Amino acid sequence: MSDLSREELVKMITREVMRLMSEGDCSGNPENPDGYVLVIGDPAGVKDIVEPNLAYVGIEDYETHKDILRYRSVIIERLTLTQLVDISAGRAADHSCAAIVDALLNDGDIRLLESGLPHRKYKGKVKNPFYQKLEQDVKQLQMYGIKLVSKSGIKKESAKFRPGNSRVKAEVITEAKALSMAQGNSGGQIIIPSGTILTPSAKDIFQKANVKVITE
Repeated sequence: MSDLSREELVKMITREVMRLMSEGDCSGNPENPDGYVLVIGDPAGVKDIVEPNLAYVGIEDYETHKDILRYRSVIIERLTLTQLVDISAGRAADHSCAAIVDALLNDGDIRLLESGLPHRKYKGKVKNPFYQKLEQDVKQLQMYGIKLVSKSGIKKESAKFRPGNSRVKAEVITEAKALSMAQGNSGGQIIIPSGTILTPSAKDIFQKANVKVITE
């Protein structure tokens, strides 16, 4: 083996290792997942709500693929105060903020864990204007469509769609997905699995395209 081939081999191995690292590392991820969930914060922080057939990945995965439609949903496990303020103002100040803004613009399913809000540890202890301002930012995120949930709330919701249950796991059809599905199918029909969630904008797309949506 020549020196040159050794060098090429090292580069190839390095690239593969970096690719695998970019996929995130959360215990319970399947080798061939049915879908991905983007976790803003630490994917290990949601290990107690991981569904066995989904892969929970970190922001590095979004940085690599730059495609928010790759993810079934976004879970915000942790936000800094700066990120909270930036997102409420619509600023994509860093990769995490950019991913959330991207998901909002694509009608994505976004969950914000109450435990991920750093100022909430002072709840009931302070009532000064600064704390109230941060609470207004949280309300602004909710107005955008981000759901404020607890870990137990996500676990209960996820349990409805696990293997062995009579209902299939929910999939969210956003406006972008609806546009893709409706193309070339005007006046026709689309069959979707039971449990699939249609965003309001997706419903408008199908209605305008005169596409009949049938649930199995």
